Amino acid sequence: MDQEQRTLASIMFTDVVGFSKLTAINEERTMRALRRDFDLIFRSVTAYKGEVLNTMGDGMMVYFQSATQCMQCALDIQQTFHALKQSNPPDGILSHRIGLNIGDIHLNGRNTIGDGVNQAARIQSMAKPDSIKMSTEFYKLVRDKVKMDARYVPGQMAKNIPTPIPTYEVPAIDEMLKLQAAEALFTPPAAGEGPSGATGRRAILMLVLTLIMIGVAAVPVYMMAQAQKSSKTGMAAIPRGKADKNTLKSIGKKLGGENEATNAPAEDTNASSTNTPATAAFALTPAEMSELEGHRDAYDFDGAVALLQKNPNISVPEGQTMLMHYQALAAFRGWLSKEIDITTQERPLAALLKGNQADIHSTPGGVVITSNGQTTDPKPLWELKPETIDGLGIACAAMPPSGTQAPAEVTSWLSIFRTIFRLS
Repeated sequence: MDQEQRTLASIMFTDVVGFSKLTAINEERTMRALRRDFDLIFRSVTAYKGEVLNTMGDGMMVYFQSATQCMQCALDIQQTFHALKQSNPPDGILSHRIGLNIGDIHLNGRNTIGDGVNQAARIQSMAKPDSIKMSTEFYKLVRDKVKMDARYVPGQMAKNIPTPIPTYEVPAIDEMLKLQAAEALFTPPAAGEGPSGATGRRAILMLVLTLIMIGVAAVPVYMMAQAQKSSKTGMAAIPRGKADKNTLKSIGKKLGGENEATNAPAEDTNASSTNTPATAAFALTPAEMSELEGHRDAYDFDGAVALLQKNPNISVPEGQTMLMHYQALAAFRGWLSKEIDITTQERPLAALLKGNQADIHSTPGGVVITSNGQTTDPKPLWELKPETIDGLGIACAAMPPSGTQAPAEVTSWLSIFRTIFRLS
């Protein structure tokens, strides 16, 4: 998105309810919760192919090319925060509201303007805590594609808008369960259902409603599963330190569009079988594959780039694809190193590592991680496991320690990193 363009897009705005008040009460606790929540939102956005265009204090503006993926992401975020609410003390929980809209927007680098953006922001401001509110135009696009319980809301007034805006809203999950139980409770018995069946059904629903009202709920494991989700790219993966000898050779072929079933390039029916010269294939010798594995395992992505550039057939599409991926990883390493170097014990990076909340800060001896009351000895950043690097990358992308906007390419960098090291 480096060049200015005009496009029809799905826009998501998120916002924390009562953030200023919470900050005034306990700024440190609120900021820690916000960093954790930004981390979770970023994971969902990445999984559903969105792009965070801006972080605005306690909110995010996210761009999607697909309205369906935008809606699925919003529901995923809502589910994740509901699970977090069930498994954490109330004083460490923030309520978020989400606004969705489809509209014509102008993209110029990381600047995004247009009525579609403005209306998405206003729709978000009208949403209730922990709910998802969307424009009627957006709802019509996703209603038959995404399973959800959206309710029509008659026109509401929004700031600087002269006429009321009709919307659809997916209530907060707690509220939705109460509404569903109440509706079922007072629904007349179905045809053929005897009094005993109706009584039993109502008794069960009354119990469910009572449990919801008093806040008794099983602690779900959903959040941790969602926190570990990552986007898939279809690129052949290389397990750290255990790459098959054919993996590095095949990675370019799969990315270059090779027919996997026949192990041959897709046939061009318009090409002449007698006049078309054979195209040079991209391949690595056993020695080159071993050397590339060594560069990868040491996170020496610049060394991998230099090795690939020596290959005489690097100009073929699969060679160029592999080269661009390692160049992207080299850029990722440089950016992450700078962000982690900024962290201190007083201002650590909050991240989710293996499903646990952790504080990370840099010292002259390396990176120190504190989680579950335990603190690790300092260790150089690029000696940490790929799973940890991935978690730090996601946390820095959600809320960079430098206070600057994360690069637009960070979603792609993380996707390539996960695929190369086979992280799921």
